[in-house]
Amino acid sequence: MFFFFGPEYNLFENSNSLDLDVFIYDSSKIIHISTAGMKLINSLEEINYFSYTSNLNQVLKYRRKFNSERNNILERDNITSIESYFYFFDLMAKRGFHSYDKVDIDNSEDYNFQLISKPILNRKLIINDKIELGNLDSLSSFNYNLNFIRAKKDFPIDFKQFNINEYI
Repeated sequence: MFFFFGPEYNLFENSNSLDLDVFIYDSSKIIHISTAGMKLINSLEEINYFSYTSNLNQVLKYRRKFNSERNNILERDNITSIESYFYFFDLMAKRGFHSYDKVDIDNSEDYNFQLISKPILNRKLIINDKIELGNLDSLSSFNYNLNFIRAKKDFPIDFKQFNINEYI
């Protein structure tokens, strides 16, 4: 999940061999997805080296400000250590992101995803000093200066599997 590439590297052409971390927002939340080697489709084709590297570096600098909730109905048969698996998704949730993973990591053309960890939103989330999400009634806020991709519709907030094609 921590890949850094030179500016000449084409993320789109090599997406099916990488586990990229992509940042999206919908009408109520900010979202992290781990692509797990899926072929980039739809709006994810917008990802480029500069925004990818900038986003990931910035997110890793954010403080962990949120409590989080884990998926208790995780549907995976390839996990060797549950704590190791959850580590990065929990890290993203503690930074305010609803964090999703691809279900079948062995099939690059399968687009089923599942929410793995989510924050308990007790403050307002602001994207690039403009878009307000999260707990809009809160006097406390956190600003995210990232290059987000806008989702076509709101991502699910339950832990059931879904096809990401409808959302990106």
